[in-house]
Amino acid sequence: MSNNVTKPTLVYVNAAGRAEVPRLILELAGADYEWNALDWHAKKEEHLATGHFGFGQIPILQTPELGDLPQSQAITRFLANKYGYAGSNPVEAAHIDAINEGVTDIINSVVQILFRTPQEQQEDAKAKYVREVLPVQLGYFAAFHKRNNNGEGWFVGDKISYADLAFDQALVWLKSWGPTVDEALHAQPTLTALCGRVRAEPAIKAYFDRNPYPKKE
Repeated sequence: MSNNVTKPTLVYVNAAGRAEVPRLILELAGADYEWNALDWHAKKEEHLATGHFGFGQIPILQTPELGDLPQSQAITRFLANKYGYAGSNPVEAAHIDAINEGVTDIINSVVQILFRTPQEQQEDAKAKYVREVLPVQLGYFAAFHKRNNNGEGWFVGDKISYADLAFDQALVWLKSWGPTVDEALHAQPTLTALCGRVRAEPAIKAYFDRNPYPKKE
């Protein structure tokens, strides 16, 4: 890893995860950036010894003006503000931030089940979450969405924001749990349409069409 990057460089692993929303912002913006996929788990101590990872975690963003920026949410907000995906005024920015925090609530629920629940209890915990908790959370998002153009556009304003990207990515993660997640989402048609709108953005569609995380042979 270099201390003298000349363009934005996202450092993570070769997978979608906590660096995905920042990467999607860079793709939307048409930015010239580097993707540095590390063998983090096998060489974590070696990577930490470089001094680049301020909180001992990935992802980090490296830029000429920032140096090393850790924490996925800080990276997301920096890039969204830099490239114009954080609202057009302070009011929009506040609402976008609130929706993003709601997405964090979903992710925290998922993390609790996947990493803090005994293995033998996880399937029951997943089913209970999708049946009892997720529909309530999606109802909150739908209510926010309908405040903006009656839910016929983005969550906030008339331009895609990092909150739209984060919501879509959280649902992508959850859908691996089975068809009941799709059923919960389809109960909120404006949110279903929102996710479709995100995926139809030309830069986003082109990104996923090129298979950004090919499996190693």
